[in-house]
Order: sequence, then C-alpha cells, then structure tokens
Amino acid sequence: MLDRIFCVFHYLSPIIPYLTLILPILAYVVLFMSGQYLIMVKGSPILMALSIISVILIINRKKFSNPCENKLFDDLILPNYLSQRNLSKIFWIIFCIALAWIFITNSCNLFHLVLIGLLYFLVLLEIFSPSPRKPVVLFQLIATLSLHVFSTVFTHDYYYGWTDIPIHLAWTETILVDGFVSPILGQYMDFCLFHIESVIASLISGLPTYTVLYLTSTPLLVVSLVFIYSLAKHFTKSKSLALLSALLYITIPAVIWYAIYPMPRMHATIAFVIVLFFFFKKQSDGVSLSSLILTLLVMMYMIFVHHAQLILIVLVFTGILGLYFIYHHRITASQIVLTVSFYLIALFGITHGPYDFSWLINRLSNQFYNIPLPDWLPIGSVSAASPSSAFDTDSVVSVLSSSFDIVANLGNLGHAWINAIASASIILVLLPGVIALLSPKIIDKKIAMLGMAGVVLAIVFIPGVMDLFEMFISGDLELDRVRLVLSPIFAVIMAVGAVVIGNLWNKKHTGKFNGAVVTVILCMLLVVTSPLILESRDSPVFAGTQFGEVHFFTEQELASFDIVENYLPLSSSVYTDYDTSRYFAAGKAFEKYGYPYYSFRNGADKLYSEDVSVENLVKYVINRNSCYEIYGLGLKDSAGTTVKILSTEENTEQFTENTYPLSLVYTNQGMNIFS
Repeated sequence: MLDRIFCVFHYLSPIIPYLTLILPILAYVVLFMSGQYLIMVKGSPILMALSIISVILIINRKKFSNPCENKLFDDLILPNYLSQRNLSKIFWIIFCIALAWIFITNSCNLFHLVLIGLLYFLVLLEIFSPSPRKPVVLFQLIATLSLHVFSTVFTHDYYYGWTDIPIHLAWTETILVDGFVSPILGQYMDFCLFHIESVIASLISGLPTYTVLYLTSTPLLVVSLVFIYSLAKHFTKSKSLALLSALLYITIPAVIWYAIYPMPRMHATIAFVIVLFFFFKKQSDGVSLSSLILTLLVMMYMIFVHHAQLILIVLVFTGILGLYFIYHHRITASQIVLTVSFYLIALFGITHGPYDFSWLINRLSNQFYNIPLPDWLPIGSVSAASPSSAFDTDSVVSVLSSSFDIVANLGNLGHAWINAIASASIILVLLPGVIALLSPKIIDKKIAMLGMAGVVLAIVFIPGVMDLFEMFISGDLELDRVRLVLSPIFAVIMAVGAVVIGNLWNKKHTGKFNGAVVTVILCMLLVVTSPLILESRDSPVFAGTQFGEVHFFTEQELASFDIVENYLPLSSSVYTDYDTSRYFAAGKAFEKYGYPYYSFRNGADKLYSEDVSVENLVKYVINRNSCYEIYGLGLKDSAGTTVKILSTEENTEQFTENTYPLSLVYTNQGMNIFS
C-alpha cells in the first residue's frame, strides 16, 4: 500500500517547485501581517534562495522527466589539462605553506583562511578531473579538515568551542584521580566512555586532557569520511558523486560545528554512520560473522559514548529501514540479523543506560593502570588543567577603557544573516537534489529512497527554518543533534543537487561553459559560507565586526581564573558571563579533586541595567572586559536565559555605575574582578 502511495508521490513531484515558490510568498505575507519585520529581514536570504531555485526548476521542469536521458548521474568532467596529478602537486605546495604559516604566526588570520579555501577548491577540481583517484582525494580532504580544525583550536590559549568542554574535562579529571568511573558523574554517566577515551590517551601520551580531547575526537570525524564515501557510492554508483558527498558532508554547519567542538554526540553519530555502512554493505544473503561482531562492538560503543543520542539514532534508523523495505521489498539475512541486534542492544541501552555497565568499564579502566607499557611511551603526570601560562601578579595594570563599540542591532542582524546565507547555500543544492531523486523514472533505483527522506526531513535539516518554531514555542528542540544524525543522508542529496545544476547548465549552454565549473562554484559557496565564515568567526578577521564570536579564553583571562581559584572563598556567589561560569566547578563534590567551586547567579544582566539594588545582591563580579569590548558577553538573566550584551555606550555606562560601589581587586588587559 505504502509503495503505491510513494509511486503516486513520485509522479506528482513536478508540482513541488510550484509549492516551494508559493511558500516564500506566503511567509512574507504572514510575517508582514503579524508585524514580524525583523524576522522578515533575517530570513530573506533563505526565502530568496528558495524562490530563485524554484523558478529555475520550474523553467527546466521537462529536463527532470528522464534523469537517465539527461545524464543526471554521470560525472561532470573538467578539461583534460586539469589532471589530478598536477592539481595534487599544487595542493601539497599550498598545504605546506598553510602549515608553515600557522607555525610562524600562530593565528587563523585572513591569509590562513584563504589558504584553507584554496585547499578545498583544489580538492573540488580533483573530484571533477578526468579519472580522479579515490585514495588521493580522500586523504587530501582528511588533511584539509584536520588542518582547519587543529589550527582553529591550537592557535588559541584555551579553545572551548562551546561551554560543555570545560565541564567534560573536569569529569575526566575525576576518573584520573579516582582510577574508576565514579557515580559522582550523575547524568554524565551517559557519556562515560567519552571521558575514558581522554583518560587513556592522557595516560599514554602524558598530554593534558584538554589537548587529547581534540587529538582523539578529530581523527574519528576525518576517518568517518571514508564511510560517508562508501555510503554515497552505494547509492549513486558514481565515484565522483561519492567523493563530492564526502566533501559536502563537512560543509554542513552541524558537522563542521562539532568538528571544532568535540562532544560525545559526535562520537555516537560517527558510530551510527559505521552501522549504516555495515547495513548497506554489499554482501550475499549469508550472515558475515566478522561484520556482525564489528557492528555489535560499534553499537556498544554508541551506547557508552552518548546514551542520550540513542533514541534519536533509533528513530532515524527506523525511518531508513522503513524506506529501504518499501522501495526494495526485501532484506537480506545479514541485514535482518544486524537489525535485530541493533534494536535489542538499543532497547537495553535506552532502558538501562550505560550506568548499568559501569562495573565493566571500571574493571577495564582499573586494569589499564596495571598494563606494562614500553619505556619509550612518554608517560608522565597528567592533568586536566587548562594550558594557561604562569602569571605575574606584578603585571597587574590599571582598568582599561573601552576601545570601540559594537552597534547592537547590526551585531544581531549580522549574526542572523551569516547563518541565513549558509542556509540559503544549502537550499541551492538541496532542493534540486530532492526533485531529481523524486523523478518517476528513478523509482526502481536504490537512491530513490533518499529523495523521499529529503521531502520529509528537509524542513528539519535546513538551518534556520525550524529554528523559528523553536523561538515561538520558547523551547529547545535540540535541532543541532537532529541535523547531525541526518547529515550523512543529506550530504548525498546535496551532491546530487549540485550535479543536477551543472547538468542543467550543460543542457542550456552547450559549448560555452562546462557544467562542472558551475558545480564547483556552487560547492565553493558552501565551503566559504560554512567552514570559512560560519565556523571561523572567532578568527581575528572577524574580531570587532558584527560577525565576530568568541569561543576561547585568552592568556590574560586564564591568569585571572587562577586568581579566582586561589583567592575567592569556596561557594562564593559570583556574577559573570555564561562561558566563564562553565569554566569553574559549581558543586561541592569537586572539592576532593582540587577544584574550587562557586555559585554563579542568574540575573547578571542586571549589571548592565538601571537596577540599583545590584550591589546588595552580588558579592563578586568577574568581568571579561576585553571580550566584552570586542565581541560582547552572553549573560544569564533572572529566568536563566542567555542574553547577549554588546559594548554600547549605554551598557558600559550602566555597568560602571552599578559596579562603582564595589572594589576592583584585580585587573589585567583581559579581566576585571570586583568585590
């Protein structure tokens, strides 16, 4: 029954561009009538991209009637003189220059970002060169991503990506001190294996857990590109399209965000990608014992590393399984065994959680301390402490005045626009891919199921669309987690869409321009808007602009944190920004591990308001003045919501007035501490 309904949907797919053209018009009308003018402005890039691509698809609707005739899935080829061998030589020359530049400048400045963009561009050219070699392209893609992530992280004194990093490091320290997984972790038991990975890597390398956190997480992501390639090759039967899917996978905002912000949910998602690889792996009806054992191990890893992500993964897997059966009407014996194993392990994991496995993890972690390691391993004292430099109390300087202001409205609007432009770039390649995969002539192909998945899930996947609903319901839909799990599917759809546009160009401009050039330009638009701008906003290039953000602590701020830990009484009540509060432990249980703990109050935004009672409510104020002046600060209001306070003249005046009755007990170029 369902397969007949899906067939009807495929035959009705030509009307979708008309619907997507009407939607922006209706959205503008509804927003205008409801007075939501700011949302109209912020959402304009998305609505405009949807309108433009809809018009293009309507004009070329006849060319979608027979994808095989239009060579929809054939590789677009660049001229012969752009051989992979020559491009590869240029790639490694630029890679060496970029690497040397990082060591010389220790900064992700504009020249560095340009070099990273050139590396992605050369990889794209190689993908569309005659007879690209898969190992070469994948290795270059892995090298570029690694360079991008590590240069972003390690050119700062303490890069936290987002605010959960410090607390995960603190939990890791408890395992290092105790030698086992303590019940003190509470809900963080859901991520116990994530912490154990860092502990083991620290014990072997002698490096701080801050460093090994990235050194263990990033390789997992880059290796997953191989599995993304294999999944895409299974569906598209095209080497170039599969390579393009792997590249576009790391241009998806949710993916590149977690590449620079290593968290347990990313590890669980990578494990899920491997499970999908084994599910779609070409094999006979017989059960492969080796594949089954590997799959079981990966699924167990998925539970231990991020139990909270498991329900979402089960839902997505169920949807994929349903579409697969509807379109293909059969499942091999090995797929049946894998599916049953998946649901049994997932059910046990959801109902019990990793805490019930803690006895096994403790046993393994305890045994690790007794393993005789070779003398050449650099075993040393390990600490989760931040890599801050020693500070000199004699270097305390006077309070610095604000050097410049950021206009609040422009700041908020600029932030929204860069997100919207990234979303618009995704729409330009995603919608053509969905329409092409819904063509009636493609129903009997394996990839057809992705077209239906795209129709159902596109509204959730495209950044910025469902976020409006999240704003209206005043809730947290955890959309970033959903998009992360859906990214492998949509990377393939996006690659198909980019090739569709290239083929349409070839049809319309035969002999003038090669469609591969158009496809490369589209893909570079995704690279520029996501990895180079959206996820590089803490680069000095964007400092002091409406696009700038901060995801790191400076040397001066870390020195101030040492002052706080050494001199502020335990459990002190503190007003500070959200990121700073997450750096410090907030519970008495951490005292045994050498972590001073404090109580961080909500309502820090009162420091920038006319609330004259603020001096009676607060005992200490920690103000990251340099961050405030350049980027603004995220503060918790009385309701616990994070609000952005920018360095306007009015805000600065109110803060100065409210903190005047307090004493300035410490200051340097990055931080003020009041009492």
